[in-house]
Amino acid sequence: MSTGTSGNPNPSDPRVRAEAYMSLRPKSAPTSAGWKAEFLQREMMYAEDDQLEKGVDYSDRHARLATVHARQDIILIVSYLSSIAESARRIASWITVLGWIAVIGLLYYFIAPSMRARGWIP
Repeated sequence: MSTGTSGNPNPSDPRVRAEAYMSLRPKSAPTSAGWKAEFLQREMMYAEDDQLEKGVDYSDRHARLATVHARQDIILIVSYLSSIAESARRIASWITVLGWIAVIGLLYYFIAPSMRARGWIP
């Protein structure tokens, strides 16, 4: 394990990050999305700390470009969500139609014998 000058593990070392990644992984649910999100959050904090240590400063141009990219990402996410909502509406309408067909079928199943007994239907 790579250590810094103070003897603490260096979070920018890929091996330390891999160990942190594996230590976050729960034993019972290896496919859980929660530990992945937490790992990505920590990875982002490490990257920000590295940038602060190196003195990386963003100019106005970089900030404007980042804003444009963020807006593009938001538009893409909204587009995906509206597509999902439209698909959900279609599925709901099909379920409604199938439900009505089932209700009509059940009514016929339960009412038809008494109607046949009275001679109303053949």
